[in-house]
Amino acid sequence: MKLLPDKAETLPAVVRGADTPPACVEPVSLFQAFFSFRYSRHDVQMSGDRKAHVTSKSVQFSDGRITSESFEGTLPAAAYDSLVQEAQRLFTDQTAWFFKPFSCFLPVPRTGSGERDA
Repeated sequence: MKLLPDKAETLPAVVRGADTPPACVEPVSLFQAFFSFRYSRHDVQMSGDRKAHVTSKSVQFSDGRITSESFEGTLPAAAYDSLVQEAQRLFTDQTAWFFKPFSCFLPVPRTGSGERDA
């Protein structure tokens, strides 16, 4: 009763290939697959000559590479005014949205002339 086969019968013959080295496979870093970030900054300042000075910087890290972009420029005063109005509108809209759930705790406004009957 033979439980194990002979090693000579089960092993394939070794075949000698070309003398070229095997292809090198770059290992994938797990750090790159799970970590990336993006940072951006935009500044708009009004100068004395009624021109808006714009500065922007953006940095991004993904796929193991850091990329950075930046620029500076000037805009007319009307562009600055519209940016300020838009920022103020967004701020008031977000504040109203935040406080809306608390409005049920406020007293109900009265209707009428506002005088009490004595």
